[in-house]
Amino acid sequence: MQYPETPEKASKSALAAFKRLNELGVAANPINFAIWYEYFAGKNHDLKKTVDALSAGGGKPDVSAYAELYDRFIIAGANMTRDREWSDRIDTVTERIVSALTASGSETEEYGAALKTFSGDLETAGNPDQIRGLVADIITETDSMDTRTRELYSRVSKSTEEITGLRKALDDSRRDALTDSLTGIANRKCFDQKIFSTVEELLANGGTLSLIFADIDHFKDFNDTHGHQLGDQVLRLVGRTLFDSLKGKDTAARYGGEEFAIILPDTTSGGVTSVADNIRKPIASKCLVKKGSDDDIGAVTISLGVTSYHPGEDITAFIERADQALHMAKKLGRNRVICEDKRIEIAAVSA
Repeated sequence: MQYPETPEKASKSALAAFKRLNELGVAANPINFAIWYEYFAGKNHDLKKTVDALSAGGGKPDVSAYAELYDRFIIAGANMTRDREWSDRIDTVTERIVSALTASGSETEEYGAALKTFSGDLETAGNPDQIRGLVADIITETDSMDTRTRELYSRVSKSTEEITGLRKALDDSRRDALTDSLTGIANRKCFDQKIFSTVEELLANGGTLSLIFADIDHFKDFNDTHGHQLGDQVLRLVGRTLFDSLKGKDTAARYGGEEFAIILPDTTSGGVTSVADNIRKPIASKCLVKKGSDDDIGAVTISLGVTSYHPGEDITAFIERADQALHMAKKLGRNRVICEDKRIEIAAVSA
């Protein structure tokens, strides 16, 4: 982040940040301070909007939420800076096109004026030699204009191709920053952004929202026994299965390690349990075989916890409830779905 504020304005924002932290009874450590400094500095509009939405919903950032806000709105500034660099390069090429077109417009006007002059001269030409000379001048001027037009087309064409390439690089950069490189689904940063924006939309427009947390059973033991390469294959399998279950605005993400999450807007508590079990079953039904051998590794299973959002609740509490349901599923024997809201077991199979 860059802070071009004057010393006076920076001091004002800093004092306001310290005051708010004191009012909330929150420690003024660097992370917490940075959140409120950005808030009062007024330039981080997305951060201010998110914090205001939390307040409007009757909540406020708690201690654990500050880290998420910091990752999402402060650390993400590095990616924003990179995106601005791509955007600046696009703007530079665009200005080059505009400049070329403006110059072409002037040249076209000059050509039109020349033709008008030639037209008048032709009307007053007294003999064939004068007419031939004027026609030759017109041909020369037209050839010159044609050359300039072709040069313009070439410059604009090349610049347009350059803009297309820059825009693709910008899109790739943004996608890569929000994608888990191993599984190909969304990463934790994307999850954080999506859960905040989805709750904001729900608070503004109403609707339902559900969340699934999933964890691969005994994954550490699996890795220790069969190696990280095979462990990576299992992570890809789970990621692909989650992705295949998506519909509409759903978002599947690798939350961290062997833990995954799916955000399901417009999905009720009854619907989310069916989605979760439709993820669990195909994974449990697969028998893994080690490549290059006939060694049967056995089945991989996952445990899932599901819950639905209570309008106005803190986002961290919402996530925590899904996580609690997941831990309950693992505690009760794994390879099952637990709905936190109803505190009941939805699906289970024998170990």
